[in-house]
Amino acid sequence: MSPERLAGSVRGYVEICADGYFCERFLNICIHREIFLWDVRRLGENRICACIGIEDFKRLRSVATKTKTRVRITKRVGLPFFLHRYRKRKALIAGCALFFLILWYLSTHIVGIDITGNERITPAKILRELKGAGLSYGVSVKKVDRSHVRNRLMTELDDLAWVGINIKGSRAYIEVKERLDTFIEPDRTVPCDIVAERSGTVKLLEVKNGQTMVKTGQYVEEGDLLVSGVVDSDKVGIRYVHSYGEIYAETIFEKSGEYTLEYIEKIYTGKEKNRYKASVMGKSFNLFLRDNQPFEYSDCKETQREYRLPFDAIPSLFVEERKFLEYVPQKKKRSLEETVKLGEKELMAELDKEVPDDAEITDKKTLFSQKGKNKVEITVKYVCNQDIAGQRTIDKTENLEYDVE
Repeated sequence: MSPERLAGSVRGYVEICADGYFCERFLNICIHREIFLWDVRRLGENRICACIGIEDFKRLRSVATKTKTRVRITKRVGLPFFLHRYRKRKALIAGCALFFLILWYLSTHIVGIDITGNERITPAKILRELKGAGLSYGVSVKKVDRSHVRNRLMTELDDLAWVGINIKGSRAYIEVKERLDTFIEPDRTVPCDIVAERSGTVKLLEVKNGQTMVKTGQYVEEGDLLVSGVVDSDKVGIRYVHSYGEIYAETIFEKSGEYTLEYIEKIYTGKEKNRYKASVMGKSFNLFLRDNQPFEYSDCKETQREYRLPFDAIPSLFVEERKFLEYVPQKKKRSLEETVKLGEKELMAELDKEVPDDAEITDKKTLFSQKGKNKVEITVKYVCNQDIAGQRTIDKTENLEYDVE
């Protein structure tokens, strides 16, 4: 399409046919009066066809009269004629206006956030911090301060080592790198004490520097002073040192819980129903009429899928599927031995998560007592050998009294 036709399609133009004996004179006068014609064609000895803009067409009357030429419109082209034709169809005009408004909004506001590189940190946690920093669904692209967002994430999320923010079109791409678990060598020039990180009975002292404050076999509470960083001597006097070493103690990790002999077993019937929910730009809406539970007794499994077009301006559609599995509850009863084994297994699983990796488990004990006919209280204890030494910096400005023997 020529530039004249393209511009004319917006402003509007008409195709005309001029009939008369003086067609050449008609064209010459148009040129002299700067009436722009294009795509001029001769159709016979006394007929020419051409295209002319709406404003210039109004100036043809005097030219046609002067040259005794009859001018007819054969075709109307352009946006003004389209709007005039559909001026009474308000719904169509409103729909077109709404379409262009939505297109403008989707191209100038954040419609998608893609997060990559995270393993320990959940996407929901990152999205929450992004929203607090001003980057969320529906925010204007121009208002996103990437430096501020990056600093907010690095400040609020300690596990992050690096954050990259890239905005393409109306979609934000967040790439993160998480910190590696690395050992940081302590500064041996900073004076500090050694205190107990956990209560226990001291079994072994390996003090490399500092004044020992406890003895083997002594029971200490969490936070008690084990090795002092304030050393007093007759020759040098009081001096502050960096205390370090290992203090091994026998510690106890304990978990208790009540369990019933009677329990409910789920017998699945095989019946299931699916419910779907869609979300766009953080706004959710149900794809079903009834929001009630489809079964009296059921378990629910949720899965989410993302559907997106290869255009950054179109927001992603998330469809959440909720699958309800019907079951029939049946009352059953375990023996005391079965209940103790079940409780012991669950409590040990919880304790395994609490015990540090460097602690050595030397003994495991399980105690239980029956309460009434249907309940039993179960206690699981882990006896461990672990290093309970923890460093605490000494504030020289404070007058701390140390009982140095």
